[in-house]
Amino acid sequence: VGIGLDAEIGQAANGMSWFRGPMVYLAAAFRTLAGGISAPEVTIGFDEGELVQRVTLVAVSNGTCYGGLFHIAPDASIADGQLDLIIADHVTRARALVLIPKVIRGEHMEDPAVRYLQTRKVRIRSASPLPVQIDGELIAGGLTDIAIEVQPRCLQLLA
Repeated sequence: VGIGLDAEIGQAANGMSWFRGPMVYLAAAFRTLAGGISAPEVTIGFDEGELVQRVTLVAVSNGTCYGGLFHIAPDASIADGQLDLIIADHVTRARALVLIPKVIRGEHMEDPAVRYLQTRKVRIRSASPLPVQIDGELIAGGLTDIAIEVQPRCLQLLA
């Protein structure tokens, strides 16, 4: 689940039919940044507490990569029972241009503008609708309240 800049990039990518594959997201990132960066104030609740801050991006992931290009949670594991929560502070356009290549390489986790947590559940709230994507699919109109929780052993597979 991506909230903020990555959802905005996804929206821009949907309108760029002349590109194919992962490179469409890189082109969409530059197009989105050219229009400026929004940084809404959100309340993020998680196992260990709560944060209230302006953010450029919040990603909740159980896998390492999305869009086939962005290594948003390089240490994520689908088997650890944890969600990987990545929070990017409000950054300038120039700072975002520095961070995007780091995210592509999975080297952003040590950046001072990025906070990384593991949690079993997370709730993100905002006074106004936030742009949201879930596995690349945009949620029309955005959301003001998002709750995500790990449900261990709830998926049964037949072999």
